[in-house]
Amino acid sequence: MTRPLDGIKVTEVSGVVAGPTCGYILSDLGADVVKVEIPASTERALGVGSPGMFVNLNRGKRSLAVDLKSPEGKEIFYKMIKRSDIFVENLGPGAMDRLGFSYAQLKEVNPGLIYSSIKGYGEGPCRNKLAYDFGIQNEIGLTYMTGTEDNPMRMGCAAIDITCAVFLCLGIMAALKERESTKKGKCVECSLFETGSILIGYSLTIAQVLGKSPPPLNTPGIYFPVYDLFTAADNKKMFVGITSNGQWDRFCEEFGLTELQGERFSSNAKRMQERPYILPVVTKLISRFSRDELVERLEKCKVVVSPVNTPLEALEQPQMKAPNKLGEVSYVGLEKPLKTPILPLVMEGFTAPKSFITPGLGEHSEEVMGELGYTEDEVNQLIQKGVVKTLEKSGDGK
Repeated sequence: MTRPLDGIKVTEVSGVVAGPTCGYILSDLGADVVKVEIPASTERALGVGSPGMFVNLNRGKRSLAVDLKSPEGKEIFYKMIKRSDIFVENLGPGAMDRLGFSYAQLKEVNPGLIYSSIKGYGEGPCRNKLAYDFGIQNEIGLTYMTGTEDNPMRMGCAAIDITCAVFLCLGIMAALKERESTKKGKCVECSLFETGSILIGYSLTIAQVLGKSPPPLNTPGIYFPVYDLFTAADNKKMFVGITSNGQWDRFCEEFGLTELQGERFSSNAKRMQERPYILPVVTKLISRFSRDELVERLEKCKVVVSPVNTPLEALEQPQMKAPNKLGEVSYVGLEKPLKTPILPLVMEGFTAPKSFITPGLGEHSEEVMGELGYTEDEVNQLIQKGVVKTLEKSGDGK
């Protein structure tokens, strides 16, 4: 089966989350993505549970390990760019310029190149500042809105990095479409700060209507009387959200809560006024049952309920275990493949790939160099000089 980006060649110079996410999305859509890494790369060992993060973010790519600061390495890179449709990078401010790989320079090498860049900040007074996902979460107001007023809290994933990558892919798709008629490439950029402003967008507009900052979303009882986390009899936590009159009536009938029925509780506004009375009753009720029993009964009466799962529990969630949700990714040094979510795209004629290999450092250096026209002797000479690194010459690929 063909995929939308079959035949598209991508060169990626990026690290950690945002750039690699863009690269693996393009790869899953069919592009041939070559990740260009420095021979002394430490990215694979970053984070708790290493190399778990790297394996997830770099699946389906090929690895070329080359010293981009050396004259020979620059020549290899220019040859890569000459044959590429897309270039993806997320290095710090000015890094690509210092290497000699700015958009203006690479456009001379390949006028049809779509030069795709992720930065911390877009044009403005902060343009040259370094940035990380967590820092931007604080700066844009997300940690305030995620936690409580006295305890701002980081989101449980690099949401800004990942969303920025998705937006960049959207821009790349638009540029590819435009190139069909213009035959010219262009620079496509997305930044973390501006992406964060999209994520926090409706909180920004609410604040303007109120004339003050809205309460954080974890503030108890800001929208509904029962829209909270509760602890079941087995000490497992769960979310219960009751947002309509119908849900309220079905909830009360399921558990025989006649004391919470009648005119006094007949609308959300009235129930909000009665929250100090309602919440202890519901909390006591939930503490009498196991989480599994509560989930079953609440789902039966069509009340929104979700267990608070750990990542390992999430892998066992029935929806996650359904067909076309998870794939398997292999990596040198791992005893067995890891489960990984596949692209959440459903399109006629397209099935997201479910089997992946994440490359070892320099695993495809010789293969890619051969495609660029280098002979075996030339490649070996570059390996001996330390310009190029291969998996065989780097041990375990880490």
